[in-house]
Amino acid sequence: MADDVAFVGKKIFFLNPTYSIKNVVIPAIFDKEYETYIIDNYHDAKAILRKNPESILFVNIDSQMTIFAWLSFLDSFKEEAALSKVCIGIFSDKISNEMKERFFEMIKPACGLLKTTLESTKLINSIVDVINMNGARGKRQFIRVMVVSDKNAELIVQWGSSMCRMKMLDISSVGTAVQIPYQYKLMFQEKTMIPNVILKLGTITHTVNIAIYQIIERNGASMAVTLFGNGTPLNVKNTIRTYIYDFLQNTMFTSINGEGPDETDYATLGKALEQELQNEAEVKKEEEKQIPPPRK
Repeated sequence: MADDVAFVGKKIFFLNPTYSIKNVVIPAIFDKEYETYIIDNYHDAKAILRKNPESILFVNIDSQMTIFAWLSFLDSFKEEAALSKVCIGIFSDKISNEMKERFFEMIKPACGLLKTTLESTKLINSIVDVINMNGARGKRQFIRVMVVSDKNAELIVQWGSSMCRMKMLDISSVGTAVQIPYQYKLMFQEKTMIPNVILKLGTITHTVNIAIYQIIERNGASMAVTLFGNGTPLNVKNTIRTYIYDFLQNTMFTSINGEGPDETDYATLGKALEQELQNEAEVKKEEEKQIPPPRK
């Protein structure tokens, strides 16, 4: 797991994100080749994070639960070895200075506490800075996803009356690896360009130019590592990025199929924690009253 994280970097989860975080900030960070995910509801969070223990989690604590319920929720991560490894960051525009101290004292958020009211570019840059400090960027340059399970991900090359359909094995924003049908293997050569190739991702198709970067022979099968041409239009690049993001997001939820939601009553735990902290504060105040004033 540690070796994988060193290479691919840490996954970044956003729990209960605001509209602007979801629609502006997260897409911008994903475009910088960070593997980002959205978890809308805290009920799913722990099951997902248990499968991704060395990850980063940003939580918006201004809605969905009370601030003490969120404090109780995050404090419970200490009780599980996997969850205790998660780097936590907090979004809040409403938190008081007193509660800030509580969160830093109890949760120790390694990714800090950020306001979503920051101008979007400043907020994006702040998040990128803090996730880099916490190991988000691995050695790889581009997010690459394995898409063998998607029967509708393929490259199609037309040669005269022949149509070569190549199953996609993986894809990134800069290229894809495909399986070459045996009868067409001699038609592909390394370091060559093929124009007007049909890129099919689900129900969407585009025409692209590809470069054959490498041909790999393995166990009697042929695979081509391809790169998308330099002139690939922006709308095609956006289709590819959207496909990769949606595939990752769907894979995340597929990974917890069959697991029940977190039904812990954090509202009640939060109220108990709030009362406990109030009692501690009152005891401390009484103790301070008992301390005699310094002699003059």
